[in-house]
This record gives sequence, structure tokens and C-alpha cells, in this order.
Amino acid sequence: MREKIPLLDIFERLDEKQRRILIGAVIFLLVFLICYNLIYKNAAKRVIYYKSRLKKLTTQNRLRGELSRLDGIKRAYETLIAQKQNIDSFKNELSKLALSSGGKVMSIVSVRKPGPADYNAFSTTLELRCSYHQLGNFLSIIENAEPYIGIKNIKLGTEVARTMSPMELAAAKPLPEGDTVTDVSLVLETYSLRR
Repeated sequence: MREKIPLLDIFERLDEKQRRILIGAVIFLLVFLICYNLIYKNAAKRVIYYKSRLKKLTTQNRLRGELSRLDGIKRAYETLIAQKQNIDSFKNELSKLALSSGGKVMSIVSVRKPGPADYNAFSTTLELRCSYHQLGNFLSIIENAEPYIGIKNIKLGTEVARTMSPMELAAAKPLPEGDTVTDVSLVLETYSLRR
């Protein structure tokens, strides 16, 4: 004789209604486990995946916005830089600015040097003979100049006796009282686009 399995023995003792309820509960439990594993776990994985993708896209959009803002700043600063400039035109421009402030240009030496990325850099040593008042006017003009001209170094020399030819004396602007003439050495720098 075969040995009976206790679980089946319990199943045999149940009446028909109880068997249906038990079979329904087992089927419901199996359907629940299958749905949970196939649908919910996959959906949860997809939600996590899309949530991380959305976070990356949000970060990328924020970076794009920051990049466009920085590009706008770059364009604004490029308006302060000469579109195309050579050393001779820069020297002529500096001479005109110095003369308009009343100073006398003693010498101008310009050198093109490597600039950042798409820019040419010009470094210019300018020797002036002017009064302190005229130097102040010149520096004010340089500060407000477009394109940008940076002042890298200023050296004030010794006071100079104001000796001029009669022609220079007639053309010279009178000095304010107590102002003296001195030799000034300035190192100026500007940039232009290479395009």
C-alpha cells in the first residue's frame, strides 16, 4: 500500500466548496507572483532607468543654458576687441590718443605675441613726455578706449625741463600751475581677432 502525503490527505478531507476556495487562492497567488515578477519589476526598472535619463537630460539642458549664457558674454567681450588690427594701425591709434591728451610721443615699440585661441596680442611700450595732468588725461582716454587697451606697467621717470622749439611752444597746451613735465614709460596691451 502507498503512503499518503499529509497535504493531499488534508485536501481529500475538504468538501467541494472548500476545495474551490483553496484552488482559487493558489491560482490567485500564482497569478500575483507572475504579474509581480513580469510586470511590476520590469516597470520599476524602467521607471528607475527613465528617471536617471530624465536627470541626465535636465543636467544637459542646464549645461546648454549655461553654455549659451557664456557664449553671449563672449560675444559681448568680443565687441570690445578689434575685429582686425595690425601693429602699425595700433601704433598710429596710440599716437593720436597721446597727442590728443597733450603728451609728446618719444617712441613706440610694438610686438605681436602669442594670444589666447583666436586672438592676436599686441604688447606696446610707449615712451611719453607729458605732465602729470596730461598723463591722467591719457590714462582716462585709454581706460575708455574701444577696442580694449590694457595698461600692464607704468614707470614715471625724472622730471624734465620743458624745452621746446618756438613752433612746439606755440602749439603746446599750457600746463596747470605746479604741474611739471616728466618722462613716462607705459606698457600697453590689446587684442584683435585672427579671423
